[in-house]
Amino acid sequence: MANKRILYLNVQTSTTDPEYGVILSIDTVLDRKTKKDPIVTYRGFVKPTEIEWAWSDTSLVEQGELSWELLQTLGRPWQEVRDEFVQWLTGNGATGNKAIVIIHDAPRSLGFLKRYMGPELDYAGFPFDNTFDIRDYYSILVNRRQMPLLPERSLRAICQQLDAASVSGYQASAIKECYARVLELGVME
Repeated sequence: MANKRILYLNVQTSTTDPEYGVILSIDTVLDRKTKKDPIVTYRGFVKPTEIEWAWSDTSLVEQGELSWELLQTLGRPWQEVRDEFVQWLTGNGATGNKAIVIIHDAPRSLGFLKRYMGPELDYAGFPFDNTFDIRDYYSILVNRRQMPLLPERSLRAICQQLDAASVSGYQASAIKECYARVLELGVME
C-alpha cells in the first residue's frame, strides 16, 4: 500500500440487491498525499423516485441516516451524481494503480457501483482490483486479539467495538477511523 492513496468509500443503497435497489448516496474521504495537503471529500445524494423509495429496505436506509425528506432536499438526479463522482475520482488521482479503496460491505457496494456506473468507472480506471472490505480487516483483528465477533457487522457496530469515530455524517470518515484503529490494534503484524 506504500505510495498509494487510500480512498475510503461508502455507498448507501436502498436494498441489498442491485437488481432491485438504487444508490442513494456516495461519500468518500481521500487520504492526503502529504500532511500539508487538504483532506479531500465528496458526498453526493441521489433523489429517488417515489417507487424507488417505496421499495427501499427501511432498516438499511436508516443505518445510513437517510430520509425521504433529506434526499428530496439534497438529492439530485442520478446522472448528475454519477458524472460528478467520476470527475471527482479522476480529478483527485483516485484511480488506476494510484489508489486503493477501503469500503464497508464490498460485495454489495461494488455490485451497485458496477451495475449503475460500471462503464464510467472502468473508463476512469476505478481500482476495482485494489478494493478491500473493512469487515475483513475487522475479522482478522477479532481472530488475532480473540475478541468477541459481533453477530452483525454493520459499520456502526464495528466502530463501537473498536472505540472508533461515530457514524454520524460522513460514513466514509467512520470507515477511515475504523481502519486506523484496526491498524493501531495490530491487524497488519
